[in-house]
Amino acid sequence: MSLQETVCRSRACDVLKQFMVGSPDEIDLPTIAWSTGRLTIDTGKLDTAEGRLVASPSGGCIRISDAVQNEGRRRFIVGHELGHFCLHKAMSALDTAAELSDWRSGSRETEANIFSGELPDA
Repeated sequence: MSLQETVCRSRACDVLKQFMVGSPDEIDLPTIAWSTGRLTIDTGKLDTAEGRLVASPSGGCIRISDAVQNEGRRRFIVGHELGHFCLHKAMSALDTAAELSDWRSGSRETEANIFSGELPDA
């Protein structure tokens, strides 16, 4: 496991500990998003992406494309966008299916995927 992977996994575990998550069914992504960055989660039209983070220091939104119907995929996208926010202090991110599939390049997309992968499906 690379240092990058270790840091990303550790940050995700820190978030779960902060919210006293003891099992996957206790992961409440809307509450975590709100408490972490005053981020809301909504569904709507996104022509070129599956997920988008738009945030400022005072709050923001994670939008999931209404074309994404699989609940596990939707949760992964929310976790991915939270990863951008928590790891990179990102205020904006627009992620395509290809970026959400990047597990090896060492990019910020890989880091956000590793972070999300540590937030198991409820």
